[in-house]
Amino acid sequence: MKKEMKTVTIGLVGAGFAGNFHLNADSHVTGVNVRCKWVMDVDEARAKALAEKWGCDNATTNIDDMLNDPEVEAVDIVTIPSTHTDIALKAFRAGKHVICEKPLTGYFVKPGDVEPIGKTVPKAKMYEALVKDCEELKAAVEKSGKLFMYAENHVYIPSIV
Repeated sequence: MKKEMKTVTIGLVGAGFAGNFHLNADSHVTGVNVRCKWVMDVDEARAKALAEKWGCDNATTNIDDMLNDPEVEAVDIVTIPSTHTDIALKAFRAGKHVICEKPLTGYFVKPGDVEPIGKTVPKAKMYEALVKDCEELKAAVEKSGKLFMYAENHVYIPSIV
């Protein structure tokens, strides 16, 4: 008797280049079936087009549609880096596993910053903001009991391997 493979149901946040890249990678996963139930993007047409291309069930501009779906086990975040922390925190609070594209976090322009921030904002201020984000994420992961998976593909390039 052949054992049926487990299916992992995901929701993808971000329908740009990296979203397409991740869904393509999901189609090559072995050992489990990956089902994309939702694609969320601020651009509804882009979300719908990517969902259709990869056979995902739904497209939305509202992340709560995805986070409130009990079938979604994991949220794959492939948005602009300045949104990663907030989306990951929402996903953990909704009881989802999280996959997050690089970079996880960073220092992004804050109200009152003078550009270019790399020359005008003290490095200590940037570091403190980064550490605060990481501590908040760590606490959310621990409280949720869910997996946090960081999507860093650089370690797999042939010259590194």
